[in-house]
Amino acid sequence: MAPKAPKTMDEREAAIAEKEAKFKDWEAALARKETALKAWGDELQAQDEALEKREAALKEAELKGGNPAPPFDPGDLKLLAEVCAAHRITDADLLSWMVSAGVITLVTAGGSKVRYAPGDAKAEGFKPLRRVAVTGRKPEK
Repeated sequence: MAPKAPKTMDEREAAIAEKEAKFKDWEAALARKETALKAWGDELQAQDEALEKREAALKEAELKGGNPAPPFDPGDLKLLAEVCAAHRITDADLLSWMVSAGVITLVTAGGSKVRYAPGDAKAEGFKPLRRVAVTGRKPEK
C-alpha cells in the first residue's frame, strides 16, 4: 500500500523538509565514509610504497651477492655459537635467529624453534635436540 499523500500545503512542505533533512544526513554520512575510505587508501598506498622500497633494497642486495643484515651485538655471536655447540647445529642447519632481552631464538632446518638463554646447556635436565630435529633428515642406518 502506498503512503498517504499529504493533503494540505503545510503537510506537503513538512514532508519535503523531512525528505531534504534525510537527504542532507545521507550526504553527510556519505562524505564521512568517503573521507574515511580516502584516508584508508592513502595509508594502504604508503604501505605499498614502503614495501616496494624494501623489495628494491632486497633485490639490490641480492644482486650484490649478500643479504642486508640488521646490526647486532658481538655478544650475540658468542651466544649463537654457544647454542649451536650445545645443540650440535651447523651453519647449514640454521635457518634464522634473533636475540631479544638476552634470549636467543633460532629456527633449524628440521623445523625446530629453540629458545636459549646463556648457560642453559649447564642447567640440570638440558637435552640437546635430536639430529632429525636439527637437520630435518632421518639418520641413515
